[in-house]
Order: sequence, then structure tokens, then C-alpha cells
Amino acid sequence: MSPPVPSNTKKVIGLQGSAAGWFLSSELQDTQKALIVCADRRDVEELMEDLTFFRGQGYASVFPSWETLPLEPVSPGVEISAQRIQALNDILH
Repeated sequence: MSPPVPSNTKKVIGLQGSAAGWFLSSELQDTQKALIVCADRRDVEELMEDLTFFRGQGYASVFPSWETLPLEPVSPGVEISAQRIQALNDILH
């Protein structure tokens, strides 16, 4: 059985190309916060380009993956750590 879905959750499928960026930029108000999960880095980069085109620079932030495997003896890069901290700061403000 699936966990309950909050009533304000929307599931939109079938958008291709820049349609996802257009839909998100038109659906979200300037004061709203949203979490958007993408399948991979390429999808994130394309969506960010579209959101920047439709809403301008700084409208959205990326919370990048660590790019290391769990239990791997390698620490994530400083740049990725900084991007994650910046994205969390953007969410709070």
C-alpha cells in the first residue's frame, strides 16, 4: 500500500521539452516554495535553464547529490558542499 499523499500535491506527467519549465514557472507564485525531484543531472540542468528563461536568474536553486557512494572513504567535494549549503540557505530565506 502506498503512503498517503498530501492534498496539495500535484502529479503532472507527459510534459516534454521546455513544457515542464513553463508549467512550473506559471504554476508557482513568487512566494511559494516547492521541491522538484529530477531523475538525473541532465534533467536538472535542462529544467534550471528553462526556469531561468521563464522566471529569471535566481528563481530556483539546485540541491546537488553528493556524487559519492555511501560508505565510500572519500569526502564530497568542497564545491558540492557549498552548493548544498547555498540551496538550504535559499530555502530558508
